[in-house]
Amino acid sequence: MGFTFKRNTNTGLAAVADPGYTDIKLNKLVVGYFSHRKPHRISLAIHDAAQKCGFIWIKLTKESESEEEAREFLNKHCQKIFEKYNLYQFEE
Repeated sequence: MGFTFKRNTNTGLAAVADPGYTDIKLNKLVVGYFSHRKPHRISLAIHDAAQKCGFIWIKLTKESESEEEAREFLNKHCQKIFEKYNLYQFEE
């Protein structure tokens, strides 16, 4: 079981300020994202009962030079991520 990805892009003038992001999904539910700006930093939502919303965002230290590199990193290390973190899945 690995991650899947959905690319979200802005168009027109909005793309100048915000080029978009890629959702990171697990079982068809969003668990994180990475921006289309370089370097690509990966953010994951982690369960945290102390928070009102029930989760916190963490950023992994890995910085990727391409979207493909970020995707490969996540799928290569998915088992370690599952063991270390209790990922929060957003309802769609």
